[in-house]
Amino acid sequence: EYVTEFPSLLDYFGFIYHFPGLLGGPNTYYREYHDVMSNIRYPDGKLPSSRWKYVLINLIKGVVFLIMFVVGSAYLPTDYLLTDTFGSRPLWQRVGFLYLTFLAVRFRYFGIWKLGESICIMAGFGEEKKDEWTGISNVDILAFETSSNMSTATRMWNKRTQKWLQMCIYERSNFNQFYVFMVSAFWHGFYPSYYLCFGLGSLLQFANRLTAKKLWPRVEGTWMEKPYLILGNVCVMTVGSYMLEAMFNYSFEKAWLGWKQASFFGVTFLAVNV
Repeated sequence: EYVTEFPSLLDYFGFIYHFPGLLGGPNTYYREYHDVMSNIRYPDGKLPSSRWKYVLINLIKGVVFLIMFVVGSAYLPTDYLLTDTFGSRPLWQRVGFLYLTFLAVRFRYFGIWKLGESICIMAGFGEEKKDEWTGISNVDILAFETSSNMSTATRMWNKRTQKWLQMCIYERSNFNQFYVFMVSAFWHGFYPSYYLCFGLGSLLQFANRLTAKKLWPRVEGTWMEKPYLILGNVCVMTVGSYMLEAMFNYSFEKAWLGWKQASFFGVTFLAVNV
């Protein structure tokens, strides 16, 4: 629903500084925030007890994924990817290390988002259907990790922000996905590596669209469909990890060194496909 009147300063700053914004997600919209805080959805002030199951599930997921992040990052530090020791390994090992390292990094986001979802649900956000509190979900972990194309991966990652980007950037720019990636880079900050990362992400999205247009109709419904989807998942996850390496190195020099130590396989793969 649209906002039909200007909020008071108290309501506005309450929305700007409430916990989903401070924690970095899940993103909420003002109308949703207003309705929950004003007890419009629950006039008697009593939130359904059904939400507690979802609070507990997301809380447990959040804690488990954060523990997995701490353990994973201890054994797979991102700094190792910049070393000559890493660069001397065979390419298939480097690709594998790159994927596993940034899988461990993703555990941090899974953990933080699930904890954020737990807090939001506890406060009354996210009842999509009666007694079903999944409307505030910010990431579909299984769908993301098994996605066979970049479009699915981006929709399953940071879902609430993706919805905002779709409505406010993608649909208003005549469906230009490059603008979406550049706005995402700008939102993250001004480190050069962010623009390398999201620029490569835009190219991966473009390559996926070409593949879906030219190859998918030829394999859909045939024996090649399942191998095609598995190969698509491998490509998205490995090239996606290559993208993230740039993002987490911040400076252009370190990002370029990271890509060089991985023999520029991500850039080469996309250049061949495009």
